[in-house]
Amino acid sequence: MHADVRYATHVVMTHARCACTCTTTSLRRYIQVASKTVQGKSYGIVQDFAYQSYSLCCGKGQGELEGDGVIPVVCATALEGADTLVLEGVWHDPTDAAKGRLWYGSPSVVDQWVSMLRCGVASRPAAHYKASSTGL
Repeated sequence: MHADVRYATHVVMTHARCACTCTTTSLRRYIQVASKTVQGKSYGIVQDFAYQSYSLCCGKGQGELEGDGVIPVVCATALEGADTLVLEGVWHDPTDAAKGRLWYGSPSVVDQWVSMLRCGVASRPAAHYKASSTGL
């Protein structure tokens, strides 16, 4: 299955699993999900790409930040008051699934953040989880 189709499937699946009848603005909430997978460094192909990307996001990247290989955790979790989930071992790009890596739309990863989308889930402090390697 092509990555774009897989992505669209997860968006539809997420919508179906999280259908909500909340209509008042007082129930509006924000969720931010990030991953600690790659530390930005100016050597190594993956680390250097992360370093360059992290530098664009927040002006630093050399060994100082961890992220999903594209967005550093500090930038992905910058919205004050939002529910936050920080995972480990989850990559930014859906094409990483073809390489045997987990990404935010992998079924085992979706299961970890989808419950946060349901109405009535109270705000909670940042949670940190290591993603399961099953369910690509």
